[in-house]
Amino acid sequence: MVAANWLGALQSKRWVSVRSLTRFLTWFLVILFAWILGRLVWSFFQPTVAPARWQPAPVVASGNVAAGRDEVPKILAMNLFGRYQKNAPVVEQKQPVKQDAPQTRLSLTLVGLVASNNAKTALAVITHRGKQNTYGIDEAIDGTRATLQAVYADRVIIRNNGRDETLMLDGVDFNKASTPARPASRSDQRQPQPPNRRQSLGALSKKFLRSRSRCLATFDCLR
Repeated sequence: MVAANWLGALQSKRWVSVRSLTRFLTWFLVILFAWILGRLVWSFFQPTVAPARWQPAPVVASGNVAAGRDEVPKILAMNLFGRYQKNAPVVEQKQPVKQDAPQTRLSLTLVGLVASNNAKTALAVITHRGKQNTYGIDEAIDGTRATLQAVYADRVIIRNNGRDETLMLDGVDFNKASTPARPASRSDQRQPQPPNRRQSLGALSKKFLRSRSRCLATFDCLR
């Protein structure tokens, strides 16, 4: 009887422990499943946060780099490529003078001129409406919009409203086909040639013989 009671008690206690373990595992799985389900639901309603923007770490400049940066303002102050001027005057390129320009229709008379290779010394004496005046290169002629552009040996070139025109010297006919004569330079002027030495000796000998013959004739007469 005692053995039977002990065997029955052991069997009932073992059954109780297995049932308790099964119940514990069941509740654990239920709680775990509920936690996972809650995380999934919360992920749909949780606001998304933008990731922080990456920024590079500041680099500490070395001594050489800092010294190089100090030299930059000095180099800029030297103005190696010139100083910028906002209101600088615009240099206009001078239009070349047209030598075979047509004859002008202005009532001008070229009385005289001084042709020279140097534009600063070239002059022209022009009469307009009875008033005579002397003009240099790029000077405006009184009473007109024309300016003197070039002075040649027999004509001058004037520029009237941007058009080159020819004004001939008074008394010289206009000829468009021929090019205007340029002022003669020192190299173009003819220099006197020195006389030939033989020719000079021959002339002296002839003069000496003539004077000698005259002297002899005079001496014979005195006798």
